[in-house]
Amino acid sequence: MEQHAVPQDITGFKFKLVGDMTLKQFGELAFGAIIGYLFYASSWPGIFKWPLAIIFWLLGIALVFLPIEERPLDLWIINFLRAIYRPTYFLWKKGDSALVYTTAAKPKDLTPAAAPAEPAVTVWPYEPMEMEEPKTEPESPKVPEPTKAEPKPVFSVEELEKVRQQKLQEANPLLAPNITVDTLAKMRSTQAAAMEKPAAPAVQVVPKPPAAPQPTISLTQVPNVINGMITGDRGEPVEGVIVVIKDQAGNSLRALKTNKIGQFIASTPMENGKYFMEFERQYYQFDALEINLDGKVLPSMNITGKRLVN
Repeated sequence: MEQHAVPQDITGFKFKLVGDMTLKQFGELAFGAIIGYLFYASSWPGIFKWPLAIIFWLLGIALVFLPIEERPLDLWIINFLRAIYRPTYFLWKKGDSALVYTTAAKPKDLTPAAAPAEPAVTVWPYEPMEMEEPKTEPESPKVPEPTKAEPKPVFSVEELEKVRQQKLQEANPLLAPNITVDTLAKMRSTQAAAMEKPAAPAVQVVPKPPAAPQPTISLTQVPNVINGMITGDRGEPVEGVIVVIKDQAGNSLRALKTNKIGQFIASTPMENGKYFMEFERQYYQFDALEINLDGKVLPSMNITGKRLVN
């Protein structure tokens, strides 16, 4: 018959000293080894000390590595000792106290109560009524009424000639038939006065003064620290430009890289002297730059590159 598995303690955490051996198991193993060694090192005759030493050694090993039915051996030993010294039978002694009886309660009436009488309802006979369906007459299609065109005015030849003369007089007053000499002289004097008015002065275009150069601000206050900003030909900052600093012999001393806003700065100052700077970035072209360091704080260098691909 297959036995039911014993529940495992999966929630409690036990410190593992070596492998799967807990601190308690290590203490049991050490206890058996020490007691066995004490019997072995004693001055007792071999017939006594050897069996006792072997028994305690095996007991220490069994307590750690020999569980029975998924339970450790020390638990079996503790339960065995409890079963031996625990009493196996019990005696019942009659007491002198009288029993207290309770009075029986009157049973409740469980019969259901009568339902209240419902009021009488008068039922009248139902007579269906005949409903007349409404009569609908077919609607006649509406015909749009014809619109009357307004008659256009008819002008005679004489009226048209008068209108033409009136339009000509409005366009050129000199063609009016009833114009006098005085009116004509006033019109000519008015035109001559208008022509003698001084001409408006010419507007002089003043060229815009050149913009003052923006002051450059250094990114550091440490002398001989190379720093600057790289932008494209449209003024946009260029990220990821490799800045290589070389000495006069052509040896590469430093390699810097611009950030998202196009700035670069060396982490440590350089010695005084002449250096060359080269710039590398895909789809951009830069000119080499020569700088001289003399122990002063360098302002931020503004370097512009030409974009090769739009």
